Amino acid sequence: KTSIQFLNEETGETVTATADVILGSDGAYSSVRGALQKTQYFNFSQYFLDHAYKELTLSPAADGSYQLPSNGLHIWPRENFMLIGLPNLDKSFTITLFMPVKMFESLQTKEDVRRFFSTYFPDALRLMPNVPDQVDTELVT
Repeated sequence: KTSIQFLNEETGETVTATADVILGSDGAYSSVRGALQKTQYFNFSQYFLDHAYKELTLSPAADGSYQLPSNGLHIWPRENFMLIGLPNLDKSFTITLFMPVKMFESLQTKEDVRRFFSTYFPDALRLMPNVPDQVDTELVT
């Protein structure tokens, strides 16, 4: 058995967990991975996806209700990119556009964004007519 300690930085409380095996991960720049690299016999390789994402907002309807059914995940799959919609308690949706970096780089103007959504996600564009204002073209280049 092995154990690991967690510190709740808000309360200062330390909790110890014990198990036969403990695995940890915390993202692309993982401090867990960094610590493991300093141990003997640790084999490591890393590569980054050529995809990126941008979070957008689908506002509530004019009457304050959800614009889409709120009891599930909405996915608009296309070729090698997609939109994902998750409902929020305030009746909005967090919409995530996930696609290759090169496609983001092609969105140089608000008109490029409008044309892109008109071509690939016309139903989402009808729900989010302000999407060209949400995609900061300076951030995606």
